[in-house]
Amino acid sequence: MNLTIEKLVFGGQGLARHDGKVYFVWNALPGEEVEVEIVKESKNFSEAVATKIIKKSPHRLVPTEDHFLSCSAWQIMDFESENEWKKITAKEVYQKFSGLTLDDSLEIVSDEKSQINYRNKMEYHFIESDGEIKFAFFERGGAFLVPLEGSCFLANKEIEKAGKFILAWLNGIKAPVKALKTLILRFDGEKVLAGLVIREKIKFASMPEIGDDLAGLHIFFADPQKPSNWLPNKLKFVGKEFLTAKINNRNLNYGLLSFFQVNENIFYQALEDISNFVDEDSQIVDFYSGVGTIGLGINKKIKSGVLVEVNPEAVKFAKENITKNKIKNFKAVCAQAEKALEYITKDKTIIFDPVRAGLHPNIIKKVLEEKPGKIIYLSCDPATQARDLKQLSAIYSVKFFKLYNFFPRTPHIEALVVLELK
Repeated sequence: MNLTIEKLVFGGQGLARHDGKVYFVWNALPGEEVEVEIVKESKNFSEAVATKIIKKSPHRLVPTEDHFLSCSAWQIMDFESENEWKKITAKEVYQKFSGLTLDDSLEIVSDEKSQINYRNKMEYHFIESDGEIKFAFFERGGAFLVPLEGSCFLANKEIEKAGKFILAWLNGIKAPVKALKTLILRFDGEKVLAGLVIREKIKFASMPEIGDDLAGLHIFFADPQKPSNWLPNKLKFVGKEFLTAKINNRNLNYGLLSFFQVNENIFYQALEDISNFVDEDSQIVDFYSGVGTIGLGINKKIKSGVLVEVNPEAVKFAKENITKNKIKNFKAVCAQAEKALEYITKDKTIIFDPVRAGLHPNIIKKVLEEKPGKIIYLSCDPATQARDLKQLSAIYSVKFFKLYNFFPRTPHIEALVVLELK
């Protein structure tokens, strides 16, 4: 089947229509005529992948990697077009789900020099291919693993180097691939820390040598009987236990399982914008705080602060970060955000940086009841943020809005919104 692509939509696919049906097509750009393979059918629409480009867009690039659809589906377009389409799709999402109209002055923060090798964290699956263990990603929208020939070009070069080292070790000891779940690799600017997650408790013939390529290796067991969001148990480790990042002259420790921004260059710019809207001597509550990267990273004198986070490892590091940086007016609380509602009060500045699901309805309800003067909301999912803004707009107005291209060469984007009482 041949289709003509009208535009890109939120999520990253090209939109086409044929015989009254809508098609969402990967590996396709606006204006292109493409031959497609249908990968998923439903009553009102189909999902497809372009297998042949009949008429090519002038903005099309040859993808660098064979597995690009699995990790960075927008390798196929130039960077200027990527940023422009991220603004266009964001405008559509906020208009549709919140009624918020964003004009042509909408700004997107990006770093042209960091289109590749920007991620300080990667997570790989495993597959056996050609008689050896290789890294793999799941196919786009599917359940099958795609082997990688080497690493992924989104990863920092040091992560790529450490990943090859781990693979050589696993192949050398002939580890059973069916027992291997994922490998987490994190880089703090100096060292790489690795976390091998296994689904079966196995004995390792040896552990890798800790040195220039690898600062430490942690082995975790993920019980297959537990839910997918259950934190795995650490069985053993060698080398370094944690990583450290310097944010506004504060050294913040974080672990393999703690949330930390993957694109630090863009994060620092977002943090500067957040700091501009935090008043001197204010009282802040930082929900979904991780190890405290936002709350502790604000470059302002804060009267008091509370960090609220559900991940026990992250809270442990947050408390250590408060102590080691001699911050006496902050505390860290281990709790689900929707169960720490007592910290949302009228006199506080509330900071949200939630997971893709956005804010829990109980949080929205509490904010509308207590009416804090200012809400600072950083989101990794514009659709859920727009949904939340629609409810909050009952008593709040938007004072600041900006997009951040945290994830170049992918359709993903983050947005910062500052709300103040009407």
